[in-house]
Amino acid sequence: MHNDPARAKTSPWREYLVFDTEGLEGVGLPLVTSDRLYTLNYGFDRVLFSAVLRIGAQARAHFILDEVRKRGADAYLVKSTYSVEAENSEGPCIVAQQLSLFLVT
Repeated sequence: MHNDPARAKTSPWREYLVFDTEGLEGVGLPLVTSDRLYTLNYGFDRVLFSAVLRIGAQARAHFILDEVRKRGADAYLVKSTYSVEAENSEGPCIVAQQLSLFLVT
């Protein structure tokens, strides 16, 4: 929410928080590139920020492959769900459905 330490100390939480897409950094399938395969980040289908993720908190991400759908002759659209849990949190802080497009050449 804030990247200014002085301003963050005036917030109700008194520290940095991750509310925005900063919490989504690193989420998604790894970029795969070879002579015959390219991966494109196709964006997010759904994103839910359900709890506070404090900067510096220990966090763990979970990955579920939801769907692989053929698109055209040489492409596959892959939908994956990621959830990020933080220590001392009752549930996930972030749940996101990410789309990746795999192109086979």
